Amino acid sequence: MPSIDSTLIEAPQAHPTAIKHAAHRAGGVLGAVGTAVRGLALLAVSVLLLPYVVVPAYTFHAAAPFSGSTLVNPYAGAGADWKRANFHAHSHAWGGVTSGHGTAGEVRAAYQRAGYDIAAISNYHSIDRAASDTAFIPVYEHGFSIRKTHQLVIGARAVTAIDFPLWQTSQAKQYLLAQLRDTAALTVIAHPYLRNGYGQAQLAQLSGYDLLEIRSHWNDASGWWDSVLTAGNPIYGIGNDDSHDVSRPNVVGVVWTMVNTSDIHAPAVLSALRRGAMYVVAGVRDSTPAALRSMTVQGDTITATFDRPMDDIRVIADAGATRDSATHTASISYVMTDADHYARIVASGTGGTLYLNPVIRADGPLAVREVPAERPLASVVARISALALWLCSIGLLLVAPLARRRERRMLLRRTALLHSALLALLLVPDRLPAQDASTHTLPFKPGEYHEYDLKFGVLTVGSGSLSISGPDSLRGREVFKLRYEINGGIPLFRVHDVMESWFDPIAMSSLRFTQDLNEGPKHYSRHFDFFPDELIVLERGKARAPTVAAPLDDASFIFFVRTLPLEVGQTLSFARYFRPNSNPVTIQVLRKETITVPAGTFNTVVVKPTIRTSGIFSEGGQAELWFSDDPAHTLIQMKAKLSFGSLSLYLRPARNRH
Repeated sequence: MPSIDSTLIEAPQAHPTAIKHAAHRAGGVLGAVGTAVRGLALLAVSVLLLPYVVVPAYTFHAAAPFSGSTLVNPYAGAGADWKRANFHAHSHAWGGVTSGHGTAGEVRAAYQRAGYDIAAISNYHSIDRAASDTAFIPVYEHGFSIRKTHQLVIGARAVTAIDFPLWQTSQAKQYLLAQLRDTAALTVIAHPYLRNGYGQAQLAQLSGYDLLEIRSHWNDASGWWDSVLTAGNPIYGIGNDDSHDVSRPNVVGVVWTMVNTSDIHAPAVLSALRRGAMYVVAGVRDSTPAALRSMTVQGDTITATFDRPMDDIRVIADAGATRDSATHTASISYVMTDADHYARIVASGTGGTLYLNPVIRADGPLAVREVPAERPLASVVARISALALWLCSIGLLLVAPLARRRERRMLLRRTALLHSALLALLLVPDRLPAQDASTHTLPFKPGEYHEYDLKFGVLTVGSGSLSISGPDSLRGREVFKLRYEINGGIPLFRVHDVMESWFDPIAMSSLRFTQDLNEGPKHYSRHFDFFPDELIVLERGKARAPTVAAPLDDASFIFFVRTLPLEVGQTLSFARYFRPNSNPVTIQVLRKETITVPAGTFNTVVVKPTIRTSGIFSEGGQAELWFSDDPAHTLIQMKAKLSFGSLSLYLRPARNRH
């Protein structure tokens, strides 16, 4: 084979212009990649930090064990009807982006075949409204967080979109719970153990939620539950499958909630859940589920009875400590001691494990802790810090690629220091001393208690009382609790009315007002929460409504009047009643009188309040109040002329309360 002279073969020579163009193209690709990387980094930083611009700083409630002279039993008055329910199940949604298999109809059908009476669909940030039956309960699961900080929203009126996907402080979690509370009948902390979405200590300090998912097919949240109860937040537990694929038998029909109701429509079910009239069952496959027969309280003794002997029954109290236990029996009784602020029962056997809601010490109806108060100065600092942190990070991403190596290192060091400082400001507690109601001069104080004779015309038909307790804490603010009670009536028409107001003695305004009115055949129960900083009032079961800046209710208005100078001849006008369209309220100071009532003879000043609403203080009510003519301005007497007669209250002699 002839040899080939290599000199005859020339390697192709790249043209200088082609090299330049290739380098330009490579630089363009690298530049585009760099721009894309910076764009993604800018997006990630914005997602991480920018949502914190809206997060305030809160004063979290301090842990305070339950206390009181009575034991509140969530099963008191429970009927014989129990409904099997699951509120946490996912179907195919969002084009398959989220985890869920099968249509909503297929999921419901699977639960109906399993014997469920209530089966809700809880897709992420989506309320499935395909159900046509009248027993539909709107539910969804809230949360994009990769740490599984999720909430189950039951009785949802709308979907709350805001979330913090990557990073959540306690303040951010509290903010989310506050947002959910405005649009939900009940907010449930879901699977707190998954990726430690909620730490036990953290969950104990948070508030503004109603229930805790104590069991699912994933795990058991009893430790979280005891942390919350030990801190003094009366949270009841529910259990759900949290199923994502109903074709898998190991996740369907394994955990459920038994709800004490004969009516599966939303109002009745939500009411039972709110009262704690339910228990959780972690079932055993191929076994007939065990059931609760009764849960009673007699004095300090609680007794639980089941439909069969259970292998093990335990009484659990503060901090999750087991106080008593029994084996191979269908019932257990336990006498609560002074060291027990709550007690709950867990029973296990061949039919599964049953988790009963706790019996709790209290002096009245239980209420979950409300969202704590915001700290104004700390909130401003936190929001400015979050904004500055974001701007600083954006600036670093934009400027650093353009700087030289030494300048870049210096810029990184300085930015890290600024980040640390801003982050510290973002999380720093508000160190301003809180105002103390005890230093605020008022004509009344906690411990005040007065009783009255109630008369209809000349007939004594009952009694009334007025009391002040506290100081207490509501949403991080010190409050007094004002209580009015009327009890009496005539044959065939009895009256038992109770009004309570949680009154901020510093701001001289109401934060909460409840009415429980039983008048003959009629019964009214209303619950209002006032948020003066936001100018809104939330009436339970209704949409948010506007209110005034310093709202007063029917109960607190009388105490507010006691703080006024009450000079005869004055007509005072206030736009303070919590229903704006009922303002203004007028206070006419009519005269001074010396009167005699069962408690004795008093010099008084007489006023006539008028509120543009129904009731004894309406324009047609012609009510007058006699206050003692001294700095205390104690209510001595009240008379109201009504269309069907006159109603009067007369102060009784003081007596010891036992």
